[in-house]
Amino acid sequence: MGSEMCIRDREKVNINDLFSKTISIDINDRLSFIKHLFDNNTASYERVISQVITFESWEEVTVFLNQMVKPEYNSWKDKEEVEARFLTILQNNFTA
Repeated sequence: MGSEMCIRDREKVNINDLFSKTISIDINDRLSFIKHLFDNNTASYERVISQVITFESWEEVTVFLNQMVKPEYNSWKDKEEVEARFLTILQNNFTA
């Protein structure tokens, strides 16, 4: 029984850690990213952010963005400046 309690406590900590991970993006950047990178689709932006916070490494994030997200949005063509800002903010939050 004692070892079961330790495992449950560890699971709670891991679940809490997962849900406490957030990404801080100010409102102006958020609106810009939604408009320019996600075709004014707030739900898509939020879905991507929700998925990004589940990854364990920045490399996983970049693979996800390059293989799954960018192709869905015309590879963010002609939006390189906004894309660079988005990636910088994500990476700063992710590795902080």
